[in-house]
Amino acid sequence: MRRHGGPGALGLVLLLLAAPAPGEEDNREDLPAVLPEPVTSTHSLETVDGERLEYRATVGYTPLGEDREHPEARVFSVAYTMGDEEADRPVTFLFNGGPGAASAYLNVGGLGPRVLETDERGLSATTPPRLVDNPKTWLAFTDLVFVDPPGTGFSRVMEAGDPEDFFEPEGDLAALEETLERWLDDHGRRGDPVYLGGESYGGYRAGALPARLMRNSGISVSGTVLVSPALDFGMLEGGTGRPLPHALMLPALTASARAHDRLGDDPPSLEQAEAFALGDYLEGLLHPERIDADWIDEVARFTGIDRDHLRATGGRVTLNMAQRGLLRDEGRLVSLYDGGIDSPDPVPTRTRPRADAILDGLVAPLSTAMLDHLRNTLDWSHGHQYRLLSREVFGAWDWDSSQRTGPASAMDDLATALALDPRFRIFSVHGEADLITPYFATEWLLGQIAHAADPGDDERIVTGRYPGGHMLYMRADTNAELFDDARRFYTGHAADEDGTAADPD
Repeated sequence: MRRHGGPGALGLVLLLLAAPAPGEEDNREDLPAVLPEPVTSTHSLETVDGERLEYRATVGYTPLGEDREHPEARVFSVAYTMGDEEADRPVTFLFNGGPGAASAYLNVGGLGPRVLETDERGLSATTPPRLVDNPKTWLAFTDLVFVDPPGTGFSRVMEAGDPEDFFEPEGDLAALEETLERWLDDHGRRGDPVYLGGESYGGYRAGALPARLMRNSGISVSGTVLVSPALDFGMLEGGTGRPLPHALMLPALTASARAHDRLGDDPPSLEQAEAFALGDYLEGLLHPERIDADWIDEVARFTGIDRDHLRATGGRVTLNMAQRGLLRDEGRLVSLYDGGIDSPDPVPTRTRPRADAILDGLVAPLSTAMLDHLRNTLDWSHGHQYRLLSREVFGAWDWDSSQRTGPASAMDDLATALALDPRFRIFSVHGEADLITPYFATEWLLGQIAHAADPGDDERIVTGRYPGGHMLYMRADTNAELFDDARRFYTGHAADEDGTAADPD
């Protein structure tokens, strides 16, 4: 019997989407078994350095399964490569999360050569949305392959396939492993540096895949880029017997409250919040019998949450408290994906807020921008429904099918990759006000595997904290800083002496 109950933080990237009940959808489609040929087009843009970047865009499918004429699934990808391929030029495979999200977020959201025009908050600047050249595209230092797992984008489970083989953690990783291996072989890129990149649950994928590729497919992975990653689901949602996740989220709450001027005239810094989180705050959570009024006052000073509410929950701040509690007196909701962004609460009588300004607000503009890009710039005419966020995939996901025990975690795999290849490196980036995958949780987790890197080698695990939230790359100011740090990572230059990327503070 299949069980579809999620891990502790089941509602990560599709938290506010109403998923259908398990079993309502077959999630398999009767589509033509013969896949259309890839479409390649040539383009150019001017980079931030004033150089003209000539590149090729290749759009198409990778068939999965032993029989290419009757594939079990088709995986859609958009690849950007330099017109004159350089020897040893890196190639980076990128995934988004969900599970159930297509890679349009990373592609036209911030890293590709054409991106959605956004305002200072990282939201669409125009209606209808407008695509513009991206002078800070990562194509300046690596080829980019944006991959949509089965069920997302134009990728589908075919009639010959079984959705149960793809909509679960191990099957998902196996499908992506096969996709990468086939793409590298089909394009003659086995000998080039290979990088992975993933956001949110895509960060779990990008964390779990390197060791798997090294051991199973014989593919050397030079590094992995983790964007707001969900590396260990056990660290993303606290509970009565799990105080540590609450502590690791507190600095993101501080960042959110600071953005709304809710911490007084002398707000605490994020460094102070980090010290309090793993000091007096965690001590109080571990020993609730010692909680007093002074401790509650301190929690309020760092979070901006009402003291009466904090007393009722023993100082624990849930996601619902964060979303509604910070600006309750104004009748506004804080976005869980960027605590610095707020919107009116459309239905304040609902137990769970109905909409999120970032997650829900970006669906229409990103979907429109991606389809416009595919149809009118890249000349791709196939496929009839592009699924930016698939409720069907999310609802059908079988979290319990894995043989691993406990919440899904990529930490052992990341440590193994570090140990297997002394040149493998990690670049992890976060927006400071991301409440879904808090930056401090990832920094703490990566600290737990530092022993797997060479002692004293701070360049193998590089972390960065930036203004913004979960989709930090959609803010122009943050994306500019992120571009510079990513280029340093790819070219092998150290960021700072302490192994961290540029810090906005």
